[in-house]
Amino acid sequence: MHRNPLQQNSPSRLQHAPSRLRNRILTASALTMTLALGIGSLTNSFGITGHWWTDANAAAAQAGHYYMANGAGSAGNAGNAGNANGANGANGANSAGASTTTTPTSDADADRIAGSSGYYGYPMVALGDSTMSLAPTTRRPNPFGSCHHYAGAWPQQVSQKLHLPLADLSCSGEVTASYWKKNLGPYLGPRTQLVVISYGSNDMRVVAQLATYNAHLGTGKKVQGRSRKDVEQSLITILKDVRKRAPNALILTVGYLPLVQEKHCVNLPNMTPFENTRVRHLREAADQALTTASKTVARMSEQQWKDNGVEVVSAGISNVPFRQVHGHDLCAMGHKRFILNREKTGVRYHYTEPGLFYIADHVAWKYLSEQLQWSRQMVYLGR
Repeated sequence: MHRNPLQQNSPSRLQHAPSRLRNRILTASALTMTLALGIGSLTNSFGITGHWWTDANAAAAQAGHYYMANGAGSAGNAGNAGNANGANGANGANSAGASTTTTPTSDADADRIAGSSGYYGYPMVALGDSTMSLAPTTRRPNPFGSCHHYAGAWPQQVSQKLHLPLADLSCSGEVTASYWKKNLGPYLGPRTQLVVISYGSNDMRVVAQLATYNAHLGTGKKVQGRSRKDVEQSLITILKDVRKRAPNALILTVGYLPLVQEKHCVNLPNMTPFENTRVRHLREAADQALTTASKTVARMSEQQWKDNGVEVVSAGISNVPFRQVHGHDLCAMGHKRFILNREKTGVRYHYTEPGLFYIADHVAWKYLSEQLQWSRQMVYLGR
């Protein structure tokens, strides 16, 4: 019989833990039990279903209290969403209807929402490139900057599935160096619960190389990008900074879907077997860099805690790789492809709607599977 992880906590740890974190652990435990009992289910298709996220309006109302400066509880904690406004227990979502709006519609509104909580952070933050910001749909307002965002991008889907209000700071064309140019203060903070990061493909010029090779018949010019090792070091530095800014967040690095996996690809007639192989290896290297950086920083965190006598059950940093996904690259049939080629909508060589659904499902799964252990780890750390 599987032992309830919460039983491994000594009474003193839970007794002396802050009430917000005790509730967070119990909420995560209840969610795990719900999954096990089948009351809520994660589907094997492209959608996630479950009783805990069926009411979008209730989720928005909860999130409104999350941002209030006083008494704001965890967005994942339905039991304490907005004590300052009289919304307590399961009734928090219902009594919160008259609270401040949770959907920012302008830069000023986004800053106001973050600022009202004293810059304690958004529940979910997305940092990355066009694989996060683009979708073959319609453009949507971006209250966090001038970058183009599109409806149905995978961070938005994850935000909706998990009921975590999102500060989407992703932008097309970004590289690891772009991270250091952002104003992160209002968005990454102690109340941030989830940070998703996807950088590296543009550093290595993967899509640029594919476009160059496929532009003309024969072997094309090599596009010079950064090495995998260099990108890994940049990612390690970023992850350490994110952990410093958002000490209670679960950090997930999210890899890249393969672009080309075959030596001969009928959908890319201008490319030689050598070019197909090189693009495949470049994309895999970008995905691997995220995996290696995550493991490296996780080990560093674990070792630091062990050296200080803290029990370790989770580093709070994990990776969602996609380099092993097969049969959905540019060489696949149209209905199976996760990568856009010559469709009427969307940016070529970026993700199709099924591809975005696939990523969102896996990221949401990862968060749910890691969250209970990370909540236990925060208790051990005294947070």
